[in-house]
Amino acid sequence: MKALLFTDLHGSEKTLKKIFDFISNPANQIKMMLFAGDFVNMGEPLEYQKKFIQLHTLNSVPLFWVPGNNDFGRSYKLMMKYLPSVEGRVEEYQNHKITGVGGSPASWSGEYQGETGIKAEDLKDSIFLSHQPPPGLSNLIKFDKQDTITKKPHFALRATRGKQDTIKSQIKNDQIPNQNVILSGAKNFNTTTMKQFSYAPRIHICGHIHNQWGIGYIGGTKVVKLAASYLGFAAIMDLETLMVAFIEL
Repeated sequence: MKALLFTDLHGSEKTLKKIFDFISNPANQIKMMLFAGDFVNMGEPLEYQKKFIQLHTLNSVPLFWVPGNNDFGRSYKLMMKYLPSVEGRVEEYQNHKITGVGGSPASWSGEYQGETGIKAEDLKDSIFLSHQPPPGLSNLIKFDKQDTITKKPHFALRATRGKQDTIKSQIKNDQIPNQNVILSGAKNFNTTTMKQFSYAPRIHICGHIHNQWGIGYIGGTKVVKLAASYLGFAAIMDLETLMVAFIEL
């Protein structure tokens, strides 16, 4: 079972056609769509949101999404009426728990009240969507590689002054996650760390920074940072193994 991961459409008609052509092709075997926000630009145009909805109604692939910092106003209201986002709540689909937070600041709209927090226990073992990347994420690798027996990640290697140095994601902030924290880490693996990581998502999918992409790890959580789809990029994820392949649409 495969999912198409995409983000930051920003009103691109060309990308919209490519997205739905891709998922409509039986050879691609896409059974789920996961979108990390920014359908449009500054809440407009409404016609683009209408076209997205029209194309999705013609396709049976389930969609799970969170709003981006450009998703507010009437386009946001229209999309929420058609299909509520998973922001601040949990959806169950074929043994997968899906939740998330959005990225629209309240100051950009008098009607949308900003990111809705989620309880730490709702994060546990979830597929977690956010528009913005989590704090502490660095040194993204450009390919997915995982020990299929122990399920532990292999860290990427890079050349540094002729030598090979292991790259690890930096873990910061020793606070246990609460409703206002997406994901955090501790400097040392102590009791606080173990308690906090017990609430960690299985995988975290995010966008927002258009030209940044790759895979990183915070604790045991795989973080998939997507490049903007309006630039022609997306990813495919195997929902059983969580292995990810970045693609050009």
